[in-house]
Amino acid sequence: LELLPQSIHANCVRRAKRNHPYATPEFDGRLPQGVWWHEQPHDNGRPGIMCNMPECTRGCYHFYLGTAQQELKDFEGARASYDQAHRAEYKNPNLYFNWGLVEFQA
Repeated sequence: LELLPQSIHANCVRRAKRNHPYATPEFDGRLPQGVWWHEQPHDNGRPGIMCNMPECTRGCYHFYLGTAQQELKDFEGARASYDQAHRAEYKNPNLYFNWGLVEFQA
């Protein structure tokens, strides 16, 4: 929990490069530890997606947890994590590929 910022303002939200809670001089253009760009903002002004993984409601955390469990050969744990990511409507083709591998290996 030490990695999380003291005040969490991001939860997979679309934000422009200069229009987010961390665009203040206090942060000097850097995001605090635990907050990252899931998709970088575009140069033409199109917003990116800012995320803080442990609090993410879109399944990022469960997908990466499942991937780590799969690497550690904890196939039952990986299956449960991928299921949670799917129920959180995580939209990534790798989720289904990895989930299929886990089903085959379990």
